[in-house]
Amino acid sequence: MWIKGSNRIDKNCESNESNVNFIFKQDNIYVSDNHLTAAWCWLNHLDLSENYNFCHIDRHYDLLNNLSEKDLNFIKIDPKLDFDSFISELWTYGFPKFRYDNYILPIKRLYPNLFNKNIFVTMRDGDWNGFNYEVDNIYNPNFWDITDISYQLNENSGNSYKWIVNFDLDYFFLHAGEGYIKFFDDQYIKHICSEINNSKENIVMITIALSPECCGGWDNAIRISNKVCKLLNVQLKLSIKKSTL
Repeated sequence: MWIKGSNRIDKNCESNESNVNFIFKQDNIYVSDNHLTAAWCWLNHLDLSENYNFCHIDRHYDLLNNLSEKDLNFIKIDPKLDFDSFISELWTYGFPKFRYDNYILPIKRLYPNLFNKNIFVTMRDGDWNGFNYEVDNIYNPNFWDITDISYQLNENSGNSYKWIVNFDLDYFFLHAGEGYIKFFDDQYIKHICSEINNSKENIVMITIALSPECCGGWDNAIRISNKVCKLLNVQLKLSIKKSTL
């Protein structure tokens, strides 16, 4: 189901910090070009009174802490607001409230029960804010150590709560000079997706972001997205819209 946009992407469109070009939903899996939409997906898909665990797979921590209580009032008033209303609220004061790097901590602040055990699989890019190693049950492995995602989600959680898996495809890319290179080979991508598939009984939802500017452009992001979606059995195949000029 298309919540916004379509599978034909205009490669001149930008995502960057706060622009959303598309969001697609299949069952409990959401795919978007901008990671800020994960906040809306969690609010709308989850029972906000329940407890969950959190697994974040991303090149970055996405833990910028720059929003005030006032910025979050619109969620307190209506946490289940529709997507268009959510997006319009982002610009109430002329600047984006939620961005691609600050959407986790506001939801944690409002609904701390969503984040019990917390796994951060990253390249340790960005600042570490808002999570306390002593009280938040953190597992923050080096990327070369995390080949056992299914073990972590199935057997090593320490509780019976379902998992939120928050997956940014820029995890597979590194900035190199003036461009980006694919850091992991296809076998590793296949392995990560297989680990997620093997854990689906314990996963309540998956949010996937393309983050094209952090992958070196739409071509790279779409190529990896189509591969990951196929491996996760998501019926989404993106393509570049042909120019009419």
